[in-house]
Amino acid sequence: MKIQNIALPDPLKIKLTRIKLHLWRGNIEPALYRLDERIARCSDKSAEQLETLKTYIINNANKIINYQELPVN
Repeated sequence: MKIQNIALPDPLKIKLTRIKLHLWRGNIEPALYRLDERIARCSDKSAEQLETLKTYIINNANKIINYQELPVN
């Protein structure tokens, strides 16, 4: 699932950047914390989409890679 493909208003998409960076680094808990903050502050439709993202992250937590720790060739 790609964060940039979620149909959200632009100001809300910009705020998802930190969530995406947490996930890129394998930091699931901080990403979920920030996602919960976003869900609490947005409209019903946007909240529904963010809840879907949250469910996806939780269900795939064991597959999220810390890309910073991968060796560079």
